Amino acid sequence: MKIDIASVYNAASAPVKGTKKFAELVEQRANGTIKVNVFPNGQLGSEREPVVLAWAWISLIALHLMKNVQ
Repeated sequence: MKIDIASVYNAASAPVKGTKKFAELVEQRANGTIKVNVFPNGQLGSEREPVVLAWAWISLIALHLMKNVQ
């Protein structure tokens, strides 16, 4: 599994440093089955784009789960 985390903050900022530590701990505890990629400096767009993408994924997952409910 791969998780991408976007941030508009620079790589030296506290939020990004914390996110990188989170990524490190997740990867360790998942024994390599989860890879977390951190993208600082707005590499994936403004603050709005990641939120829109997240809602799109959540909607797709919800629709998939609802399809399987009888």
